[in-house]
Amino acid sequence: MEVLTLSFVLNPTALGSIVSENAWKNFLRTVLFHSLSSRIRYMAHDQFFTIATKATGNPKVLLFFVQFLFEIMQTSIQEIPQHSRDVCHLLCNLLRFALNFQIGIPNHEQLLSTQLEWLRQAKVSQNKFFPPNFQFHIPISF
Repeated sequence: MEVLTLSFVLNPTALGSIVSENAWKNFLRTVLFHSLSSRIRYMAHDQFFTIATKATGNPKVLLFFVQFLFEIMQTSIQEIPQHSRDVCHLLCNLLRFALNFQIGIPNHEQLLSTQLEWLRQAKVSQNKFFPPNFQFHIPISF
């Protein structure tokens, strides 16, 4: 993961061209959700944050990650809820970074309302996806 991050820092145009590829999205989804090792998921969180915020200096990469994470939270978290913590943490950190550096997120109201609705549904079916007495803590940084 560090080599991947370093290669994007050294060649930012490579990241710009790969962001739209389905293979890149599948790689992100696989590493963040389907990896059985929590250490790998944590390292991926750290490296993807660095890639999104520092590799190119282009806010479009950050916006791609934010949009993509909102998108996969609608599907992959329901498939593998036990691996969702790192993704939620990454998304919150990216949103906090966007707020601190005044990077506007397009259609943020729609993203937030969709996410809140998903959380309501998840809480209703909490026994299916989450342990008993699980409480949601949503850091809102829009």
